[in-house]
Amino acid sequence: MIRKAENIILRKRLRKRTESLKRQNKRIRRQGDENRILKNQAMRAAQELDELRDSLTTGYCPFCEIEHLFVWDFEWGLVSHCPRCGARIMQCQMCEKNSAGCDYDMRTDTCSEM
Repeated sequence: MIRKAENIILRKRLRKRTESLKRQNKRIRRQGDENRILKNQAMRAAQELDELRDSLTTGYCPFCEIEHLFVWDFEWGLVSHCPRCGARIMQCQMCEKNSAGCDYDMRTDTCSEM
């Protein structure tokens, strides 16, 4: 009789412990899923940040007399505009011809890369 009561008590404890472990496992799985989602979001944000950093360049505006940081892509040409005053900023340092073969014409204010 005592053993039977002990077995019943032990089974109840085991059942409670099992339920507790199941709840903990569910919580752990949910947190793992959330962590994976957050990790993926962080990786995507890091990739976007790298892409933005790659497209940033600096240009000195002779009218504002300030060097600005702005988004610019080589495919857009070697001309950009000052984000503050709108003046044209030449990106000559990015030109393949550079100073040796530069074909900039001061009269027409153009070059072949514009």
